[in-house]
Amino acid sequence: MAVPGAEAKFQLRPWFYSVLSMPDGSHPIVKNLGLVKMDYVSTIDTITAPGIKKTILLHSGRNTKVQPTPARLSFAMAMKKPNPQQFNNPYQPLSVLLEGTFNSVVEYRLPNALLNDPTFKYLDHGIKPSKMVIVADGDLAVNGIDYKTGNIMPLGYDMYTGRTFANKTFLLNCMNYLLDDEGLLQLRSRVVTLRLLDKKKTEMQRTKWQMMNVALPAALIFGFGILQFYMRRKKYSS
Repeated sequence: MAVPGAEAKFQLRPWFYSVLSMPDGSHPIVKNLGLVKMDYVSTIDTITAPGIKKTILLHSGRNTKVQPTPARLSFAMAMKKPNPQQFNNPYQPLSVLLEGTFNSVVEYRLPNALLNDPTFKYLDHGIKPSKMVIVADGDLAVNGIDYKTGNIMPLGYDMYTGRTFANKTFLLNCMNYLLDDEGLLQLRSRVVTLRLLDKKKTEMQRTKWQMMNVALPAALIFGFGILQFYMRRKKYSS
């Protein structure tokens, strides 16, 4: 309990409804992607649809609990020790890429008056294959606000931990993929391999490389100086 007149002190507690989703597989959208922060996220149920290819982009962690809605929440939940046996629904899909020819959203919803009208025409499915990305959190693209200063915080920034998650990168990758800008997407998701030095071999040949890097340049400069001196002497002596 806070003492009246004293400055409030906050203690961070784990909140189970703030989820850090993990990239799934090696798809260009999520390749080399970090964790994506979501709050009060739902799960996605993938159903069978002819001609539609489904690729899971983000999923929850191994210790996941699925809770039906509506649910009553209380901050007192953060003070209780969780029961590990309840977190038994691992790797729930949180973002899915759909590719293929989609049916019309108004299919099976048109009234008979329009269906029987010979002058009314509509397409019950797409003409060309297309793609869309489904995300189970509608606030994924929402920037936070610093209520002390009123400034807008970077996308994916967590004001409590001071860490910036990969929300912005994930959205940019989705936009680039949907716009067929695969060149920029591959550039952003490329892997740079760092070649580490062999420490044992470095210690054994340390003196050799030091001599080559220090003495050899000095010897070359000294040699060129002597050569230039004799060439000038020969030229002007004749």
